[in-house]
Amino acid sequence: MDETPVPAELLGPLWPDGEPEGWPNSDESDEKMTATPLSLYFDMDEFSPQQVADMIGLLSDLYAEIGGDKLVIDGMSTLVLDRVGGVR
Repeated sequence: MDETPVPAELLGPLWPDGEPEGWPNSDESDEKMTATPLSLYFDMDEFSPQQVADMIGLLSDLYAEIGGDKLVIDGMSTLVLDRVGGVR
């Protein structure tokens, strides 16, 4: 039972001009969604492992807040720079 103090009909349709293009519908709910990788780089001389974990946790919270599902760490690697700024 809807216990909203204002009847939903009073507010009118959510999208008067129709659903936005690409809006998910029940027919598409079983399709696997794809994600774009997000690369993060941290200077480990500047941040502790706990600080890095905290920052990644905050990014995950932000992503969930704006409508995403969750962030998944797929792998970690260390990037070593040589003295002239190149990558080894």
